Amino acid sequence: MHNIILSLLSDSSPATGAAVAERIEETLNSIDSVDKAVDLAGNWFSNEVIPFLPRLLTAIIVLAVGWILSNYLVKLIIKIVGRGKPDKTVSSFLRTFLGILFKTFVAVTCMAILGINVTAIITALGAAGVAVALALQSNLSNVASGLIILVTKPFKVGDYVEINGAMGTVEEIRVLTTRMHTYDNKAITVPNSSITSNTLTNYTSEDLRRVDLKVSISYKSDYEKARQIIHEIVENDSVALTEPAPIIRMSGHADSAIIINVFVWCESADYWELYYRLLEKIKKHFDENGISIPFNQLDVHVKNDE
Repeated sequence: MHNIILSLLSDSSPATGAAVAERIEETLNSIDSVDKAVDLAGNWFSNEVIPFLPRLLTAIIVLAVGWILSNYLVKLIIKIVGRGKPDKTVSSFLRTFLGILFKTFVAVTCMAILGINVTAIITALGAAGVAVALALQSNLSNVASGLIILVTKPFKVGDYVEINGAMGTVEEIRVLTTRMHTYDNKAITVPNSSITSNTLTNYTSEDLRRVDLKVSISYKSDYEKARQIIHEIVENDSVALTEPAPIIRMSGHADSAIIINVFVWCESADYWELYYRLLEKIKKHFDENGISIPFNQLDVHVKNDE
């Protein structure tokens, strides 16, 4: 058909026929190119896309199911670690750490299903991980310390602790840091590595705690009477325990006072209430019974040379 159209146009005037023939030639070439493109697209779709669709569908299903299972496994592990009861101490740490671990595994599995060279990706991630590890040594130390805290459990959320001079109630244990708040509602963030490398005092880990007081009386006051007053105060207090038995004994002879040690046991939650109440009642009863609490005094002696 192409040749016929060209032969018919050759009978026209030379200028007009040549121009029309050139346009028709271009049009037919374009049609041939489109046909070839359509054929190529059809072949690519048939040979590449259609066989790839089952793998793509499988990867999408694995991704969706794996994502859901990852969240479920994280919750299950947290419950197992907490022995059936969600433990706030480990939940915040494990939720982040295990969530990243499981979901990374799901993503790598999906890439393998799609035919991506996972080995090369893992190798690249490993090399990048080494570089990041060298740059973030302190943070990795905090992560490792977080795992140590998680396993050894020197404290839990809600405990009142002292860490490297900082005191507060533990609010959350994170991957890198532990967050506390003080009684006056200040937030304290402590790096986990600082916790494992310094002395830690947990004031509420035990059920019972002892209130330690040092009471001073003057040498002129009646020691036995003072001791009896303190004993009655402790005996009549509602939160002071009789077992272990309280100890009220003379502990020293200071420059201007007799020192009496007062050791009283109570529930950990009642510590501060008992501490303040004992101080207040001892002062009140000493005043009522003429027991004086000495204070520093300076005696000046003037010598007359005459």
